[in-house]
Amino acid sequence: MIKNNKNRGFTLIELLVVIGIIALLSSIVLSSLTKAKAQADNTKQIADYRVVLNALLQFKQDNGYYPSTNTLGDNCIGIYSDSGCKKTSAVVPNNTSVNSSLQKYLSSYNFVDKTITITTLIPTIINDYKGFILSCKSGGAQCQYGKLSFPALRNNNSCPQIMSDVKAGDSIVTGTLDYTWCSVDLN
Repeated sequence: MIKNNKNRGFTLIELLVVIGIIALLSSIVLSSLTKAKAQADNTKQIADYRVVLNALLQFKQDNGYYPSTNTLGDNCIGIYSDSGCKKTSAVVPNNTSVNSSLQKYLSSYNFVDKTITITTLIPTIINDYKGFILSCKSGGAQCQYGKLSFPALRNNNSCPQIMSDVKAGDSIVTGTLDYTWCSVDLN
């Protein structure tokens, strides 16, 4: 008597092999997508830095000084929630005067209120770092020389080379984690 093999299904081993292959392929694809997203985030962040830096340089070229209401202090560039830029637990307030001065140069730019969040394990501390901080170094009625500070890249805590003299600035140690702010001197 001949058996009819029309209704023969897959064995458990065959199903497990197929499921394993699918899992392996999906993990490879997800790994590639994660790397691509991290690279895209870095590219966007670097583009943001260049836009703000170019706006400041264009303002100085047109006016002979950097926009500031405090010639020897910090000015937050952009409008952020939590009332301003945040480099440490202290907040540098949103500065409407500086922002209106830069409006012409940043008219098509939309500040993203995206923070860099670091959570430590012991003690549990959450710090959100965000913004562009213009620190004026010159005295007198106008800001002639300054420093632009901004958070390091989110994905690798490094400072991008948007200009030849960008350097790692303040290092903020939060419990067991270390976070870097970048800076560039503006002359």
